Amino acid sequence: MQWLRRIARPIINAIWVPNCPMCQRRTGGEILCAYCQRQINACGDRRFLQGDHPIGVAMPLFSWGIYDGPLKRAIAVCKYDGNPNIAKWLGQNMGETWRTHPNTQNYLQKYSHKKYSHKAEPKPWVVSIPLHSEKLKSRGFNQAAILADGFCEITGLKHQPQLLRRIKNTKAQ
Repeated sequence: MQWLRRIARPIINAIWVPNCPMCQRRTGGEILCAYCQRQINACGDRRFLQGDHPIGVAMPLFSWGIYDGPLKRAIAVCKYDGNPNIAKWLGQNMGETWRTHPNTQNYLQKYSHKKYSHKAEPKPWVVSIPLHSEKLKSRGFNQAAILADGFCEITGLKHQPQLLRRIKNTKAQ
């Protein structure tokens, strides 16, 4: 049945503007309606940059939102109802928040400056969590990779999805 959805959805979407996959309101050509977009953006954590819990000396920890309510529902609709465009939209929103946050400006300038292009310190990469091949086959897409692509499209960072491999087929969460 998933294969039929993957084939039919682009054809249907080309003929008429689809309704919001979360609430069925009119979208006006967007991925989600304005109401659902506002609800998801309201999940954004004001403490986006968590400087007190760094990943490393040079890399602070970032969290875009609280995984609950509308954000959790959007991810579920993306994954289980075959709406990969939601993942790209989320990734682009995360990328825009990360790129424009005042505390990331120095971080971005450091890696865009020419003097770092010949140094041993590489520009950071974005690595998405892979799906097991069986789950990828049944779902048809990896929402984490699509989200990372959207994030990288906005931030200019490079997505490296091949750096991790899922070898154990775990149950859906």
